[in-house]
Amino acid sequence: MVNFGKRIKATPIIIDQNMKPQKLKRLPVNTKLFQEEWLQKLIRDYPSLLPVDEIEPVFGPRHNGTVLLC
Repeated sequence: MVNFGKRIKATPIIIDQNMKPQKLKRLPVNTKLFQEEWLQKLIRDYPSLLPVDEIEPVFGPRHNGTVLLC
């Protein structure tokens, strides 16, 4: 059994090109729909996808706009 801890109980949605909202579903952890390299590039290109500064401020964007990459 996977314990996700305390999580917000909201369901994220995406609005399609016809302005129709669709609920997003969580993928099982073992689902391999995307290559790891693709995901890493996506996060590098769009760091705001992960709110790391809300999780641990030291890893968030710096005042000069740079982002710490590990």
